[in-house]
Amino acid sequence: MTAAYLYGLLRCDTLGARLARHPIDGAFGPVQALAMDGAVLAMTPHDGQPVPQRRRYLVAHARVLEVLMSHGPVLPFRFGHVVRDTAHLSGMLRAAKAQITRNFTRIEGHTEVGLRIEFDRTAALQATLAAAPGLARQRDALLARGGGGRLAQIELGRRVAEALEARRTVCQHALLRRLAPLARAHVLHPPEDDVQVLRAAFLLPETAVEAFSQAADQAASACDFAGAPPHLRLVHPTPPFNFVSFSLAAEPDPEVV
Repeated sequence: MTAAYLYGLLRCDTLGARLARHPIDGAFGPVQALAMDGAVLAMTPHDGQPVPQRRRYLVAHARVLEVLMSHGPVLPFRFGHVVRDTAHLSGMLRAAKAQITRNFTRIEGHTEVGLRIEFDRTAALQATLAAAPGLARQRDALLARGGGGRLAQIELGRRVAEALEARRTVCQHALLRRLAPLARAHVLHPPEDDVQVLRAAFLLPETAVEAFSQAADQAASACDFAGAPPHLRLVHPTPPFNFVSFSLAAEPDPEVV
C-alpha cells in the first residue's frame, strides 16, 4: 500500500517532464506528477499518517501550490489531504470527473484575487460621530460630567458601535456594486474588525487584475466612511480555494484522511 500527500490537480500533460527539469521540494520530498484520467495529480509519497499543522508544513504546502500555478490552472487540495492507498486514486478521480471538469471550466483563464479594504479607526470614529450629531452631543455631555457613569459609557459605546457597523455595511455594499460586476464570481468573508469595510475573494480574468486593482482603489477612495485614505491589500496570485469545490471521497472506503 502506497500513501500520498496531495497538492492539486492540473491539466498539464508535460508536468512530469517539467518537474524532472525543475524539481519542486514539498513538505515530504520532491513533488511528483501522477497522470490520471483527464488530469495530472501533483503529489508526494507519504507515510499515510495525519499531517500536523506545523508552520513549516503549511508554508511548504502554500509554496508548492504557488509554483504549480505557473504550469497552468490548479484545483488545489486543502492542507493535510492524504490518501492512504494510491491504488484508489484512479477510481476516485473517475467518480469525481464531472465535478473536476466543471471546476476546470470555471477557473480556466481566471485567477483568484483576495482583497481587504480598511480605514484608520480614529478617522472612522470621528466620521461616525460627525454623521450622528446626537451621539456627539451624548459624548460631549458625558465628558462634561467627567466621563459619566459606567452604564452611560457602555450605552454610548454600544450606540457608536452600531452606527459604525451601519456605515461599514453601507460602504461594503457600495464597493460590491462597483467591483462585483468586474469579476466572474466573488465570495464575501466576515470582516476581521469594524473598520474593515471589505474582505472578499474575486475570480478575475487573468488579464484584468491591474484594472481591478485600480477600480478597487477608486471605489474605496469614494467611500463615505472615514475622512482618511483607505488601506488596500490585494493578494495575488493565490490558489483558487474559494472557487473550487470537489470531493475525492465518492468511492466506498477510499481511505482519505
